[in-house]
Amino acid sequence: MGSTFSLYLQIQQHLLERITSDDYPMHYQIPPEELLARNFGVSRMIDNQAIRELVQQGYLVHQPGLGTFVTDHQAESSLLDVTNIDEEVRRLAFTSATAACWKANPARLAATRPPP
Repeated sequence: MGSTFSLYLQIQQHLLERITSDDYPMHYQIPPEELLARNFGVSRMIDNQAIRELVQQGYLVHQPGLGTFVTDHQAESSLLDVTNIDEEVRRLAFTSATAACWKANPARLAATRPPP
């Protein structure tokens, strides 16, 4: 068939196309690994790798004993995207100083927020 790498990417691409086209809408349970492996003619280890990566990317969530489900893949950001906490705080309309003073003086924090 192909290398293990290309097979896992084919499965991943197939699932991602289904998710982004809403064939698999949010909360949809994707087919079990056994079925995907059979349909693609691969081992479960290969399709598991594709699924694990989509879980890490935030497209799927695995719930042991229940299955793997499509998530709200339009989330704001993942933990992997946050490289500088100061930038993330500023993006959320705070400054590092206002975030730090929240416990000390909540009224001051409210006064420093930009208007809506």
